[in-house]
Amino acid sequence: MTRLSGRVGAHLIGVPVIFLRSDVLSRLDPQAWPVHGTTGQHPEPDRLGALATIHHEIRHFHDALLTPFLFHRFLLEVQRNAIGGRVLASAFARGSTPQADMLNDEERELVARHRRDVREHRRVFADCYATATVDWLGALSVSDLLEANAVVTEYQALAPLLGEELLARRWTEWSGTVPTKYTAVVNRLMVPGEPFTRNLRRINRVLMWCLYGAESPLRRFTAATNCAWPGLLDRLCGAPAIERSLRAALRRERYEVWQLGDDEATARYYLGARDLVDYRRQYEEALRGADFRLDGYVESLAATPVPPTCFYADDDMVRTRRVPFVRKADLRTAYGDAYVLGLMRDAARRTTLSAGIIPTPGHRSCVALNRVDTMLAMRYLTQEIFGDQVTYSTLLDNLYDGYLSELIASGRQRSATAHPDRR
Repeated sequence: MTRLSGRVGAHLIGVPVIFLRSDVLSRLDPQAWPVHGTTGQHPEPDRLGALATIHHEIRHFHDALLTPFLFHRFLLEVQRNAIGGRVLASAFARGSTPQADMLNDEERELVARHRRDVREHRRVFADCYATATVDWLGALSVSDLLEANAVVTEYQALAPLLGEELLARRWTEWSGTVPTKYTAVVNRLMVPGEPFTRNLRRINRVLMWCLYGAESPLRRFTAATNCAWPGLLDRLCGAPAIERSLRAALRRERYEVWQLGDDEATARYYLGARDLVDYRRQYEEALRGADFRLDGYVESLAATPVPPTCFYADDDMVRTRRVPFVRKADLRTAYGDAYVLGLMRDAARRTTLSAGIIPTPGHRSCVALNRVDTMLAMRYLTQEIFGDQVTYSTLLDNLYDGYLSELIASGRQRSATAHPDRR
């Protein structure tokens, strides 16, 4: 389940995409995304904030590739897409909505298989979904570690633009007003007196060592925070230790259950297990080439798989019609490609894109934009079949509900044409 309400950005396990509110993109590139009625009084801080958000969400995607339980979960979504594709094809051929009580025997068994695999995943990785009690913080989850790693990445991305002193000041001011657990994680690992960017690099290595291994990330984090000296922590979580953790985790993996999502027909529309393994290999090679250094990672993003961006207007923007005015041609000029999901009229009654998919600014997309749309629709339209809840935002949910209605009507029309006696 993904809730975008009130968030400027998000990532999604199961689909290679990051979500960004369209006003965030307008701050990054106001010439391509002019916002109706705004004055643009603080363009540089707005641009830096948007740039940080993009790096934050990209890091979440990359962490999912090398964190074992998240990669395993990603593969389960590959399986879900393959099964859902079969179910939807049958439902649309009948001209009906996909419903659990209308599955044939083969489809019912495939859905049951997926549910069993999800339960087994939860059992095997139970410690990754649990919380640990830390005496200096309270309850701590793996999500807190993932957020901390994304935060240090966004600050490293801003380092060349702000410099050491301004970057450290920005962190002090921001972390003091956002009392979240992941800021506490970062502050706990800071070494007073050391340059801020050096601290960022150390914290990133600690978190990679915790997340990218076969052992419990929370147990590893507890061990790391118990190190009394920075030098000992550097040895415990340095590049050789991360390399050993990666190799140990990869040796324990199995892929038998994912073959269902790797047939040629499925690969035309969805992501396959081979795609994910290839993405992970690219990211892994880039990390090794950077010697697992945070600054090297940020500089080598062009060599890593970067998912496209799904932009959208949130509920308040839709209600007030204060959305950036942008046309598909503008986006294609700025980013090389664009896929339209929805249109609306802004406050000046101009037709603008309310939602769509573009290559993430500054990067080449690792997957075709239309495939992302298909995968997002698949997750949303098959939620009743799999017994889970999938929601993006009010706007995107309404768009995919409309897509479902169009597909059903199209199926009924084809059925009536093939069987005129049934009219």
